[in-house]
Amino acid sequence: ESLEQVRGFMSHYADYRKECYDIHSYEDENGFFAVKSFEDEKRLHIEDMWIKPEIRDKKIGQEYQDRIFEKAKDIGYKKVSCSVYVNNKHANETLAKFLHNKWRLAWLNGDYIVLIKDVL
Repeated sequence: ESLEQVRGFMSHYADYRKECYDIHSYEDENGFFAVKSFEDEKRLHIEDMWIKPEIRDKKIGQEYQDRIFEKAKDIGYKKVSCSVYVNNKHANETLAKFLHNKWRLAWLNGDYIVLIKDVL
């Protein structure tokens, strides 16, 4: 299986990101997520995830994460990572949710915090 099968309806911007940066996006009526593959590290990185404000706290983000982890497992990857940009107005809330769900700190950069979790 490939990342192509994660793909749902995509905007032109998502097509552009895939063509230029090999970032695979999925969009549905609830929001979207995008992932990039790091084959040499056997790692998927969540580039973006966004849920419509009116349906947040309905576990949609967890559903998206479950799909990402399932895809990582299907293609034989061992880890999934994500970045939280410190200037994002929801950074503290987002970090708290990830850390509560057993993500761990991978590394820091001045602009973002990278978290990582093993694929089980």
